[in-house]
Amino acid sequence: MVRQSALFFLGLWLVAMGCVELKTQPRSSYIQNENLLGANLINQDQDLDLALKNLENGIIGNQELLQYSKALPYFSSKKEQVEFLSLKSFKERQLWLNSVQFWTRPQEQERRFSETVKAQDIAIGMNQDLLAKSWGEPGEVFISGLKEFKNARWIYKKQLSTSEGFKQQKRVVYIEAGKVTGWDIE
Repeated sequence: MVRQSALFFLGLWLVAMGCVELKTQPRSSYIQNENLLGANLINQDQDLDLALKNLENGIIGNQELLQYSKALPYFSSKKEQVEFLSLKSFKERQLWLNSVQFWTRPQEQERRFSETVKAQDIAIGMNQDLLAKSWGEPGEVFISGLKEFKNARWIYKKQLSTSEGFKQQKRVVYIEAGKVTGWDIE
């Protein structure tokens, strides 16, 4: 049942992405079809999120979960995650990872964010290992969902010297799929 749902949503996603061609109606319904295409493009991200969620829920076994968890921070997009999870077996996924030279991506990301880390700063898209190198280990970690999916909030507390004495600053970093997606400073 899960596999059928995943295939259904993958089919919807392929239609939305334009990978599958649909036959058009007679000329009189051209505007209606054009409006539907526009709605599909608007909902494309939602459809992709839904397809990804269904595929993630269909991961079977610790070996596949660990494989996905290790790769998660280095996918370039949700589309790439869906492509990876749509493969049928652990072996097919491993071959895909090798074919796109996936394991060079951590070094690429480290080079990309090296100046940011040296400045003890953070940036959207950096992985949580680089976040820890830049700001250190957090005081608190709140995990959302399965820890293997790497969605969390990291809390940092720091004492700052001000003209009125010391003041505590709280920094909350939001992490999705092992990457920084934003932060708040209170």
